[in-house]
Amino acid sequence: MHVRRGERGFSMLELAIVVAITLIAGSIVFMSTREAIKNQRGERALQDMLGVTRSARQLAIDRRRVFKVAYGASPASITVTVTPATNSSGGCTAATSQWPDSPATANPPDKIDGFYDFLFVTGAPNSATTAPDGLGAGKTAGVNFTSTLDTTSVCFYPDGSARDSNNQYSSGLIYVAPTTAADPNTTSRLNSMRAMTIFGPTGRISGWKLSQTSSGLRWKQW
Repeated sequence: MHVRRGERGFSMLELAIVVAITLIAGSIVFMSTREAIKNQRGERALQDMLGVTRSARQLAIDRRRVFKVAYGASPASITVTVTPATNSSGGCTAATSQWPDSPATANPPDKIDGFYDFLFVTGAPNSATTAPDGLGAGKTAGVNFTSTLDTTSVCFYPDGSARDSNNQYSSGLIYVAPTTAADPNTTSRLNSMRAMTIFGPTGRISGWKLSQTSSGLRWKQW
């Protein structure tokens, strides 16, 4: 039986083209999905950091007690302590009791996403005019406070302000980014990097993320 040309099906060349297009499309989808997951982790790390810090400040206002927030690295964690109920007027140095007051067993530190730590990624803007809120100019540490006494912790007072153990206003800049073990690509780590600022006199807490502009990377409020 004679088979007409139009009934012969796909040629090997046509099949090869279809396979190539499918592979390219799959690669694009894979890359897009991977970047979306990285971005989602960055957002979650920042949300965790903002959530714990803002809660501590609000508790200080509501409970009329001093709440201390300490930021620990490797792995990234946040520990909240408070002045004891019997000494609610005590300052930052007295904020050593666990929170909540009960049960007797203290809550473990709040952990940030396991792929992230409090660290600075080389290449991020950090001058006096380009760092988030102009804080931490030239600093490359993950946690930076203006206080010379408490460089990795801050206390929130009932008036909402952020202070150090000497009762002085303390502003802070905290970077969070993927570890090199989790993501060895510097460009990718910059895209996933986030930051949080705390303004001492008012206790205002802000989140930040990097954005690519025509003049390079810039921090924009989140």
